[in-house]
Amino acid sequence: MNGPIFNKTELDQKAFILALEKAAEENPHALILMGPILNSENKKIESGILPVINEVDGQSLNYYEYFELIFVQINELFKVC
Repeated sequence: MNGPIFNKTELDQKAFILALEKAAEENPHALILMGPILNSENKKIESGILPVINEVDGQSLNYYEYFELIFVQINELFKVC
């Protein structure tokens, strides 16, 4: 997969996760993700206020927490592989 994964205006992960789910169904030996994953020119990232809420404390995630969340989701999709 070749980035940017998210464009300059949205942070919607649906298409990205769907593509990863399809890849996981094939049980690949390797998956190469080429970034950028989070586009630093994305208006929501530039604002510093991400519309993603942390389930633990109900606070908005910062850039690094959101990036980590993406990799946790990827790991979950491929952990049985």
